[in-house]
Amino acid sequence: MKQAYSHLSPVSVALSVLIAGLVAAALVLWLAHRQPWLGLTLEPGLSDGVTVRAVHPRGSAAGRIAPGTELLALRAGTAPGDTALALSSEDLIEEPDALPGPDIMRAFLRRQAAIHALLQSGPVVATARPPDGGAAVEVTLVPQPSRPLSDLPGAFWLQIGVGLVGMVLGGWVMALRPGDRAVRCFGLAGAGLMTSAYAAALYSTRELALGAVLFPLASKVNFLGTLLFGIGMVNLFLIYPARIAGRVVLWVVAAFLSSFILAVFLDWPDALLDRQLPVALAMLALLGAILVQVVKARGNPTTRAMLGWFGLSVLLGAGGFGLTVTLPLLMGLPPVLSQGHAFLFFLVIFAGLAMGIARYRLFDLADWSFRILFYLGGVVLLLALDAALTLLLALDRAPALGLSLALVGLVYLPLRDLVARWLRNERGLSREELFSLMEEVTLAADAPGRDAALTRLLQRLFDPLRIEQGRPVSGLTRLSQGGEILEMPLPYDLPGVRLHWARQGRRLFSSRDERLARSVTGMLERSVARQRSHDAAIETERQRINRDMHDNIGVQLLGALHSSETERKDMLIRQTLSDLRQIISNPVQGTVGLARLLGDLRREIGDHLEAAGVELDWRDGGLSRAEDGADELPPQLVQTLRALLRESAGNILRHSGAGHAAVTLARVAGPSGEWLEIRIADDGTGHSAAGTGGGNGLANLRFRIEGCGGTLRIASGPDGTRIDAALPLVCDGAGGATAAGGAG
Repeated sequence: MKQAYSHLSPVSVALSVLIAGLVAAALVLWLAHRQPWLGLTLEPGLSDGVTVRAVHPRGSAAGRIAPGTELLALRAGTAPGDTALALSSEDLIEEPDALPGPDIMRAFLRRQAAIHALLQSGPVVATARPPDGGAAVEVTLVPQPSRPLSDLPGAFWLQIGVGLVGMVLGGWVMALRPGDRAVRCFGLAGAGLMTSAYAAALYSTRELALGAVLFPLASKVNFLGTLLFGIGMVNLFLIYPARIAGRVVLWVVAAFLSSFILAVFLDWPDALLDRQLPVALAMLALLGAILVQVVKARGNPTTRAMLGWFGLSVLLGAGGFGLTVTLPLLMGLPPVLSQGHAFLFFLVIFAGLAMGIARYRLFDLADWSFRILFYLGGVVLLLALDAALTLLLALDRAPALGLSLALVGLVYLPLRDLVARWLRNERGLSREELFSLMEEVTLAADAPGRDAALTRLLQRLFDPLRIEQGRPVSGLTRLSQGGEILEMPLPYDLPGVRLHWARQGRRLFSSRDERLARSVTGMLERSVARQRSHDAAIETERQRINRDMHDNIGVQLLGALHSSETERKDMLIRQTLSDLRQIISNPVQGTVGLARLLGDLRREIGDHLEAAGVELDWRDGGLSRAEDGADELPPQLVQTLRALLRESAGNILRHSGAGHAAVTLARVAGPSGEWLEIRIADDGTGHSAAGTGGGNGLANLRFRIEGCGGTLRIASGPDGTRIDAALPLVCDGAGGATAAGGAG
């Protein structure tokens, strides 16, 4: 059935409910304000009287009665002394439901009506015994016709706040899910909480008495609200989260509890006027319905988590109210807490229900429940041990408390941790096993092996019901769908994974799992980064060795091949072996002077070309004859220049068929420093690889020269090949890093 409020927004409905709650609160404030007022704060006396705890400075008793005074009786100002109405501590009772029977309650209400009428009649004479215990005196007081709102105690405002919050929460949830029968039950419970709290605020915080009509009506309205709350809560758990009862059962529950409401309002029969019994029955029915829901939700972690909110809040709220208010009253004892403060228990229940229906942080509920319950268990155990040691073994308080603390610390706390891990179904994972599993992922040789290793890691950590792998994604590890899914974007090209249901579907993922997953993701990222950096370093070194082998060793072997002299051939081979060891064992060499380097290269290249019958024309403008050490070249520039000349000489020998080669070097000044310009030309037939810049040798040359920030141009044709290069005489390696990155 479509609800009348279904077309309204949740905010509109919540605001409407808030306004209705505020209007009802204003009515309660007006009724409390219109009561006669003496300006006294009263409390039960040590005997059966009434003691003045505080005197309001603006009240009629200010300056006439001192705090600590015991009020014995009241009478009208003009009435004879024998008409005085003796006061009793029972006159200050907060909840008349605590009285042991209907007749006693009726007598209490008649007495309240008489005191209220006396206060409204005008000046009254109070018989008071001073704080020092002296003889009683008579003090004339003039009650003011209204009670200032500033005199209303904190318990009054607390109950008003509890009722208003309950009403607004109920209306908000109804607006979010209009037409839902379970939500309507929740809304009914909210209305009942507000009704009960507002009525209790009016009479439980009275100064001394309420009128003959107002007090009985407020007490009955309080009972009405309490049972409306019970009807809504019981029926809610009969149909939500799982339906465990039909519509007939819901109506039977409502009719059964409503019969007590009807009996109270009609004041008949006496057998149904015990107001604590139906409240206790409603609480028991509520706990029973929750237990049945827990049994039915064994296979659904989300439903179990929702019931966890419900069960925890009801356990704390209803259990706390029952232990502090209902149970003492049933045993004929005074309540442990005042009724005003006990209403906080109902707010706990309602807030827990609201969070469960809204599915608020269901994934963290298990941790919170364990902590709350185990802390409460520790407190209860400590108090029980202390009481047992004190009463049974007659120990003094200090030794009993110390021994109780020791037993709780040595036995309960370790046992609590073991039980918590067992209930959470946690699977321990040693640090060594974790590192081993992550190493398998990092060092996997192929994608199938990597995916299998990743699956083993995730299964061992979280034991999910299902692992869904997809394309690589970015972002943060996070929980989704209320903790049903844990999404893990993994680093680099590892697949993104979605884990469904922790511990084989027995529970939701928690914030603790989310933090663990983020930690594992970070460790995987660092591990993969280190492995990739290691692999990149190996590949860089392999390419360096390949370039040096090609540019240096190849040229020298080629020279040995073209040499007809055995002695020279042996010398070249020995030099090649020496260079080979240098390349492998000492990749980082020291600086070399420009003159010395050019002199060595001129002699080396000239010998190679001469052995092949190629004439060399070397022109360096005297650079090779400069003073040794004048220009120290860094290792990268030395290797680049050497590779350029050797590779060019090797290409002339292998491809050109030239009879003449010319090498020209010049030192020039540029805008960013001094440069070395090199031209290598031959009169051969040229070759296609040189013209396009192809081939490993020329590619290596270009990589080296651009790595030093230089330039390389190659022109080849039928008339020969010409290579023009320019190198800065200072090479800081920055360009090399860029070039290396581009090559990768």
